Amino acid sequence: MKKCPITLVLVIALALAHLLIENTDPWALSRAAILQGNLWTLWSHLLVHSSLTHLLWDSVGLLVVGFFVESMISTKLFVGLLATVATGSALTFLAIEPLHAVVGVSGLQQGLVGALGMLFIKNGPKNIGVTILLLMVLKITFEFLGFSSYLGGDGGNIAVSSHLGGFLSGVAFVYFFKINAPTQL
Repeated sequence: MKKCPITLVLVIALALAHLLIENTDPWALSRAAILQGNLWTLWSHLLVHSSLTHLLWDSVGLLVVGFFVESMISTKLFVGLLATVATGSALTFLAIEPLHAVVGVSGLQQGLVGALGMLFIKNGPKNIGVTILLLMVLKITFEFLGFSSYLGGDGGNIAVSSHLGGFLSGVAFVYFFKINAPTQL
């Protein structure tokens, strides 16, 4: 298994941002911020979290899925995947939830899970990939219907549209760029 420095660097950056940034509002993604010319919030919102618990959950998810996906594809493709998913997640959030703001990397996580499912579909075992994608569709559907508390969430403050945009961006990236992972899955 190859080393996974990008995922580790991202998690360290999240921890440092949490320690150093007290006011997350200027970093949050919202339509108002974009209209004020703060385009950097399309990506800066990924660095900040609303609480230590939020940071810990996002970091664990990013480590687990990020290490797995990063070990399966080239560093160049992984960076491209992260950029695509982060942007797709942010733009979907802005389109669907124009009156809200978001912080955190859960949309990025969902995109990595979507990419992982597609990598399994393309490289086998295919049934694992199909299962991953179907479970994600079910999870996101439950979130849109307001059942996030049954999935372990607190029942609110979940950026479901960000999850949807991240997931679809991850699936699309692997599909359209015809990425194949090494066969030693």
